[in-house]
Amino acid sequence: RRPHMSGTWRGLALCLVGCPLLRASLAPTTPLRRLGRPPKPLCASDSPCIRPATPADAHAIHGMVIDLAEHVGLAAQVNMDAQGLARDMESGKFFCFMAELRGCPVGFALCYRTYSTWDGAGVYLEDLYVRPEARGDGVGTLLIRKVVDEALREGCKRLQWQTLSTNVKALRFYEAKCFARERTEGATAEGETVRWVNIIMRDGDMRRFVGE
Repeated sequence: RRPHMSGTWRGLALCLVGCPLLRASLAPTTPLRRLGRPPKPLCASDSPCIRPATPADAHAIHGMVIDLAEHVGLAAQVNMDAQGLARDMESGKFFCFMAELRGCPVGFALCYRTYSTWDGAGVYLEDLYVRPEARGDGVGTLLIRKVVDEALREGCKRLQWQTLSTNVKALRFYEAKCFARERTEGATAEGETVRWVNIIMRDGDMRRFVGE
């Protein structure tokens, strides 16, 4: 006799069967029970739904983070795991929105709060990702809209993010649909456009700087 499964867990089992990404991201070394019970899918229709993520979504988010990194050829630089994502989300280091289509996670937007001495409070969009099979359904637009709504609700004056210069399709989308553009500040006396350059210090760089 097979053990009885509640409707909620039956739905989860069907979702796992139908979502290779979520199933593959549930690593056996990181039990799901430690991150809590995954939220019940918001909708199972053909229309995408956006909802706030919870720490229980960490495995699904991590799987898509890996997909995104592999897409740009930088998977070796991903040092975070699902447990770390769950811990940092719970402590408020970032907030995230999940996109669901037909009851399965198909995208996410992960953000954190920033501050500018010129403008005040802001939001930085760290990752925006939609799984290939869900593209063209307006999922990316809905995710950005949710982030913008949250930024405006909090009284933020700016929303910033980065994309690779080779991602021409995304750059065109951001400019045409989101009214976003590369940040520049006029021109030099020689007529050269002044650009903001992204600077980064990684863990090893910081330790070397302080003499560790």
